[in-house]
Amino acid sequence: MTSKELVLTALADTFVATLTNSEINDSLKEYSNFIADDIQLTDDTLKLYLNYQPSDMKGIGIKMSEYMDAAIPKDKLSQINIFLSTLNTSIGTYMIGGYYKPFPKLSRNERETVVKKLKNSWIKDLRLLFKVFYTITTLFSYGCVGDAEVYKSWKSFKYSGSTPESKRVEAHQVWKPEFINLDNATDDVEIHCDVVVVGSGAGGGVMAAELSEAGYKVILVEKSSYVHPSDFSSNEFEALSNNMERKCGLYSEDGSIFLLAGVAWGGGTAVNWSACLEPPQSLREEWAIQYGLEHFVTKDFQNSVDIISKRIGVGSDKIKHNNSNQILFDGCKKLGYDVKVIPQNTANQEHECGWCSFGCPYAVKQTSALTWIQDAAKHGCEFIDGFEVTKVLHSNGIATGVIGKKGNKTITIRSSKVVLSCGSMNTPAVLLRSKIPNLNKHVGKHLRLHPVGLVSGVFPDRDIKQFRGSIMTVVSNQVADLDGKGYGAKLEVPISHPICFGVVQKWESAAQHKQRMVMLPHTSSVIVLTRDKDSEGQIWVDDTGMMRFDWQYGKFDQNSVLKGFEAGVKIMIAEGAKEIYTSQNGLASFKPDPSLTVDEILASKELKDFLNALYANGANQGTLGLFAAHQMGTCRMAADPRQGAVNPRGESYDLKGLYISDTSVFPTASGVNPMVTVYSVAHAIAQFMKEDMTKEP
Repeated sequence: MTSKELVLTALADTFVATLTNSEINDSLKEYSNFIADDIQLTDDTLKLYLNYQPSDMKGIGIKMSEYMDAAIPKDKLSQINIFLSTLNTSIGTYMIGGYYKPFPKLSRNERETVVKKLKNSWIKDLRLLFKVFYTITTLFSYGCVGDAEVYKSWKSFKYSGSTPESKRVEAHQVWKPEFINLDNATDDVEIHCDVVVVGSGAGGGVMAAELSEAGYKVILVEKSSYVHPSDFSSNEFEALSNNMERKCGLYSEDGSIFLLAGVAWGGGTAVNWSACLEPPQSLREEWAIQYGLEHFVTKDFQNSVDIISKRIGVGSDKIKHNNSNQILFDGCKKLGYDVKVIPQNTANQEHECGWCSFGCPYAVKQTSALTWIQDAAKHGCEFIDGFEVTKVLHSNGIATGVIGKKGNKTITIRSSKVVLSCGSMNTPAVLLRSKIPNLNKHVGKHLRLHPVGLVSGVFPDRDIKQFRGSIMTVVSNQVADLDGKGYGAKLEVPISHPICFGVVQKWESAAQHKQRMVMLPHTSSVIVLTRDKDSEGQIWVDDTGMMRFDWQYGKFDQNSVLKGFEAGVKIMIAEGAKEIYTSQNGLASFKPDPSLTVDEILASKELKDFLNALYANGANQGTLGLFAAHQMGTCRMAADPRQGAVNPRGESYDLKGLYISDTSVFPTASGVNPMVTVYSVAHAIAQFMKEDMTKEP
């Protein structure tokens, strides 16, 4: 192995180490005393995992190195490689961790000490390294495709690792698009059309369908390759690597927040959690009053919302809560908290699909690919997949097409109109690479993320298995309006397969990590999803043209997540959790006194002390574990170019004929899961665009 591969292997074996006999015995004893007898696993099954370490997999260091080479920006990769080389020397390890010996030759306890120094360093770059190495270790330790050692560890989580194949849709049952065949093209390709739509998600799908139906020649292009629902992978690592931006390794520059940004045929609609919440009236009024966007308070916009909801099959009649959603629902009811059922885009079909974030293998979730893109095809729209647009072409202030790569071929599409629907991370990146004169100052700015913290409860007498059943069917708005203007936090339920569960866990030691992981099937989590009020980020591109982002966490939003943590803790208590913890580093878990009733626990000094510690610990940037799956606002819409990048009709202030139709046009964070909102905004923009085009000579 190379020096880099040796150190990566040693790091992985530090995070997920083989435990000592003493630690194994302690873990087995704690498990036996804690988990109810009738749902306990055998010692032999647990030992399969407790004895496991990543180096049991052949070539783990090579795999991790190859992943990093593909996922990490070149300048940061160069810095990481230097760091890894340094750790493979005695003097380097001494300077970083205090031991005069190459890191791979240290004892496990010594390696843990070094890793903890990275985790708790006052230097943000070292903290970022900790997160990067831990994330990559988790990806490979709990999801490496085809490795028998990983499959053994799954047994300790009561995890099958696959969907029930008997229910998987068959290839002939679902429509499949046809694509422009460029395989025989020996040279670079130039294609002409009326409108090119870049992106196949909610925004792009609607635009392609509406414009094709209006009689225009439309080509929709997507950087991801098409995968039929019958071929969606049920392997978590494979699905996350293929369907998430940056192979599921997209961090802010300071490492303080981790993003899940879908990249798939169908965009985010292919891999989201089916939540369908309409844009609230307060949001529509905010956009109308503060940004001059009066259309959002009209009947016409509500008509767009209704059309969208009907086409993607929004409903709640057949919803069946999984165990975690039921815990959130029942806990809120017991406490008198606000709680509602979240409609899903499943055409009122039963949809107990815990694998839906990997792409729905049953084709029940009504994605952009199965609805609007299919509609577009019926009206003559053509498609190209695997084509990454790098720039918008323009001349004399007018958009004239796009250019990009499909494999080794350069493809140029000349068009009268361009629609960018690449999402809030990539739409501004395309514009920034396009060398547009006097580019509007709002392009790439005002990034909103709905930052998410986590509250988890352990239920030793229940098999929760949060990776099974419908993912997100319940929402509580108990702390969603903390300022009287609609800013606060929602409580919802996330997905919890082994990688997604492991990557958000606080790591204190290998023993602590493994003890937490074996509780996966008995753990129920609630996300605290904050509507960003004073947090904000910025998209930029580096010298290679790669999209990057910075982000700052605001004080109001930090308080919102803490309020959500408090509510989440009380919900877990009401439902009988025996241990409760948040994603705050340095905060010990809360273990209610089993001799007390729920009311007595809620009134106890112990809970008061814990909540005081929770608020004292705070939600400081860089120490609180945060992730986000909603990106918004980086080309925001406004009636005045001094406020936004596109006008109220979705057209760019910089280039005539360039329209933007995705979450980047949101003037502020939506405050609800954004799928229905972006679909509806796209539908409105499509009507404006058709009106504009009919007026042209």
